[in-house]
Amino acid sequence: MDRDPFDVLIVGSGAGGGIAAYVLAKAGARVCVLEKGPWLHGKNYGDDELRFGDRRFFDQDPLIEPRTFRNRPDDGDHLYVGKVLGISRCVGGGTVHYGAVSFRYRPETLRARSFYGSLPGADVADWPLSYSELRPYYTKAERLIGVAGGQQRGQRRPGHPVPGAEWRGDPYAMPGHPPNYGAKLFEDASRRLGLHPFPTPVAINNLGYHGRAGCSYCGFCSNHGCPIGAKGDLAVTAIAQAVKTGRLEVRPNSHAFHVDVKKGQARRVHYIDPKGQTRSVSAKVIVLACSALETPRLVLLSELPTNLVNHDLVGRYLMAHQYVGGIGFFSDRIDYYRGFWSMRCIDDYYFGDPHSGERMFGMGNIQTVGPSSGYPLGAGGMISTAKFAGWGAGHKERMNAMFGHVQWLAVNGEDPPVRSNMVDLDPTVQDAYGLPVSRVTYSHHPNDYAVAAYAIPKIDQIFTEMGAEKTEVVVPFAASTSIPQPTKGGQIQRGPGHSAPDPVGGLVNHQMGTMRMGAHPDTSVVDSHQRFWGIPNLYVIDGSVFPTSGGYNPTLTIEALAWRAAEGIARRHGYRVSDQKGAGHR
Repeated sequence: MDRDPFDVLIVGSGAGGGIAAYVLAKAGARVCVLEKGPWLHGKNYGDDELRFGDRRFFDQDPLIEPRTFRNRPDDGDHLYVGKVLGISRCVGGGTVHYGAVSFRYRPETLRARSFYGSLPGADVADWPLSYSELRPYYTKAERLIGVAGGQQRGQRRPGHPVPGAEWRGDPYAMPGHPPNYGAKLFEDASRRLGLHPFPTPVAINNLGYHGRAGCSYCGFCSNHGCPIGAKGDLAVTAIAQAVKTGRLEVRPNSHAFHVDVKKGQARRVHYIDPKGQTRSVSAKVIVLACSALETPRLVLLSELPTNLVNHDLVGRYLMAHQYVGGIGFFSDRIDYYRGFWSMRCIDDYYFGDPHSGERMFGMGNIQTVGPSSGYPLGAGGMISTAKFAGWGAGHKERMNAMFGHVQWLAVNGEDPPVRSNMVDLDPTVQDAYGLPVSRVTYSHHPNDYAVAAYAIPKIDQIFTEMGAEKTEVVVPFAASTSIPQPTKGGQIQRGPGHSAPDPVGGLVNHQMGTMRMGAHPDTSVVDSHQRFWGIPNLYVIDGSVFPTSGGYNPTLTIEALAWRAAEGIARRHGYRVSDQKGAGHR
């Protein structure tokens, strides 16, 4: 047992935990971070598609720590056991493997109920804070991790917002990246259609920034760690800088399984160390930052007092982003692997029909997506999905003909918060340590299908204007089943009616919800400061606190919320809070 308590103990080192560790260590607190996975470095990364893109080297091992899935309670205990909704298990968490897309959420997203109204079958809610309250923390996070966006170098105001994204107001830390060929076709076609394309904001350097190199555009970005440190993952940004203060201790390969609460205060966390020994560590403040899947699991494993925690809401309102889209096939070489995950996007349909003004919940933005769709395994998977190729020699010939000629466009569709979509403990399946695993219960809301029906013709129109010879719809979910189905050759069919193990249930990316933040303890688990209503020194700082999912990638919002919550912790406990802008070099 550790004798000297830390000031702050953080469980998890991803977008939330990493930022919280940085802010609090800079403020003078002595911080300990427990991270379930290893501490990886540039030498651990590379362009191995099997290891990173397919086998997901970063994710939890489903043999050691599986998860289970079902669509609804009447399915029984579970329908599937294995890898469900993977997220990186390493120092830096999901920011190590993510595509680094870094949007701010729109002001309307944070008042979704007031803006859209009610949605039958969902509990759409306003967030307990406004965009204006979060705005300065967005700026701080962008400067720390290095977000590039807006006008490009050589344009009149590099880094400043462009038409189509003027609402954000603040300039980016770096100017927007130039497009690759596929993104350029998208950009030109969108403009001809009267739309407003702009560089997707990304935490990827296009200049030297904070001593880190600029992007080499190798294409191995999403699902891969960056070997040169050009991607602003928190292991090489926030955590690296926090360690330099001498006040942060990171304990990798440490599996937290229980939080002690006594007399209304969180006291310590028990964990399994790298040698398999049970240890514990105490602190004045404890922060849970384990993700929308693992934070509710830890809370439920801890059996926190029912008079202090709204257990009826713990784990509820699981949300994700669906990535409905399409594939365009071109006679010219597109070579979308040259670049990174998303290089251009449009927001014209974000709120619905821009011509009639009719609002539609959940539309989100349309992005060019890759390059995992552009390099060989990604392209091959797309061709199989689209059923343009057979098996064996025919498939190989088709891949040879198609490789480099495909482009994917996708809608980052907003998932409505549905009470019955949830994470709890599976009653029969345990991990290698004998602990109950996370069980995901999820069914699609009808609005998901409405978004798909609205978006697909828009995407097809853009592809036609881009000059695509043919297009194929990609919908990662279907009404009939959500359980992986093997097809000929032992592969996984991802067409209508089936989904691959990674997006089980059509939950493709960006897990959110499950520890809802709100203005009242009857309708939320944590308050606007991300603090448990009944336990004033226990916080949740990750994407699980989101009341709604928004139509953008959530990482930057997790980081901004984390910065705000961590500054609040520092002030309440007497630590100094400096400006901490993290400004870089242009």
